[in-house]
Amino acid sequence: MTANVLLVTQGHPFERNEFFSLYDALDINWIYVEQPKRHQLGCQ
Repeated sequence: MTANVLLVTQGHPFERNEFFSLYDALDINWIYVEQPKRHQLGCQ
């Protein structure tokens, strides 16, 4: 079974390509949002 992951960030700069490549290498489904958009997705 593949995990579904919501990645949420805000507040500091980061190397996007390197960060996302970590998740690309895993056997997971992921989506990315920046704060405060996670509230629009209904996440708590």
